[in-house]
Amino acid sequence: KKFRAFLKQYPQTVLSDNAHFWIAETYFLEKEFERAIDEYQKAIDKDPKGGDKNATALYKQALCFLELGDKKSARSLLLRVMDRYPDSEEAEMAKRRLEGVK
Repeated sequence: KKFRAFLKQYPQTVLSDNAHFWIAETYFLEKEFERAIDEYQKAIDKDPKGGDKNATALYKQALCFLELGDKKSARSLLLRVMDRYPDSEEAEMAKRRLEGVK
């Protein structure tokens, strides 16, 4: 509720991507994967040039798709993480996760 209130009051602040990210994390923990995917995307869209949480948001979207049984979308996102953020911890996690996604 606090993050939504923050976004309502400050929709264009440089911190709005972080607010969307933490809303997505809440949905992820509550196993509301479709809603989490949407919020992670909002976080990415707020700073498409590479916000500090973009690699994590893409990776977590992939995990959501895996939970939903959509391996094709998950695989695509895992590859995107590795391509866009090759030196990140998320890229390494994506590489390991890809080994199990057939």
